[in-house]
Amino acid sequence: MDVNGKYTADGKEVLEYLGNPANYPVSIRFGRPRLTSNEKLMLASMFHSDQVCGPGRP
Repeated sequence: MDVNGKYTADGKEVLEYLGNPANYPVSIRFGRPRLTSNEKLMLASMFHSDQVCGPGRP
């Protein structure tokens, strides 16, 4: 079962799906949501500035 937020891939609410005994047993796996392109750019720019300013000069 694929879930995105509160809804399954079929468009049903997850709690409604879990409330139906006919759907058991259920295998559930949790994972981190994928980063958006904007979040990836933000993280890359943060690490870049750490690399530039981090070690100092010899």
